Amino acid sequence: LTVTTAMYTINCNNAAANITITLPTPVGITGRIYVVKRDQASTGTVSITPTAGNIQALAGTFGSTTSLAALGGYGQSATFQSDGIN
Repeated sequence: LTVTTAMYTINCNNAAANITITLPTPVGITGRIYVVKRDQASTGTVSITPTAGNIQALAGTFGSTTSLAALGGYGQSATFQSDGIN
């Protein structure tokens, strides 16, 4: 799934399938917030990648990808905010 700047909350209802969510470029959208949330049936890996730059991983490190697998199950979410650069 490629996220657009018109989106805010991305509900992951991927069952056991692994999915990748691609965030848009941060350039020009400083302050833009995205919330990625696990649906009740989401048990597969949800990988989150940027189109450019890095994102702060859920473990607190900067890298090219992160995963919701660390969040566990239903109702867990991660919020990402653009700094306009990374």
